[in-house]
Amino acid sequence: MSRPDNYYMAVTTETFFNSGSYIAEGELWVSGHLSRVRVTQPDGDIKNVIFTQNDVFVWYDSTNDVVTFSAGEVTVDDELFLYTYEDILDKSLAEITDAGYGESDEISCIYAKLVNNDMETCVWVSVTDPLPVRIETTEGGIRSQITVRTDVVLSDPGAEPFTLPDGTVVQS
Repeated sequence: MSRPDNYYMAVTTETFFNSGSYIAEGELWVSGHLSRVRVTQPDGDIKNVIFTQNDVFVWYDSTNDVVTFSAGEVTVDDELFLYTYEDILDKSLAEITDAGYGESDEISCIYAKLVNNDMETCVWVSVTDPLPVRIETTEGGIRSQITVRTDVVLSDPGAEPFTLPDGTVVQS
């Protein structure tokens, strides 16, 4: 299984705290080596991040001031709190406490339950497009985060998602 080279995916992530929770809406566009994330922040502002093989471009809708960094440790999946099929394959067998086939949100999936100290993560990945469908995390037995895929389109998203506020189209 490998992820498609081109796709769009929308997710909703709910993060839980002692006093409540907040919901972040996220979108992801992928075209070959280009990726873009658009995430609604808790204050309502929207964070945009474009990843190339060498650079990362970050801006918020409230200012449209673009900051450029060298590509590094943070990935597009990290920005959306995504746990992927590749992440599961990278785990040791000792960390995978359960795995199999099942359904999540009426989508046929491979699922895996991963444990690291007191953190448990259950990941459902579509068998059709190997993109995450649902990710549930608990810490110390208390639910801490749920990410649910709300939409996916398996096609090239074109240049529009990879255009900076000044009209520059980012190339891979």
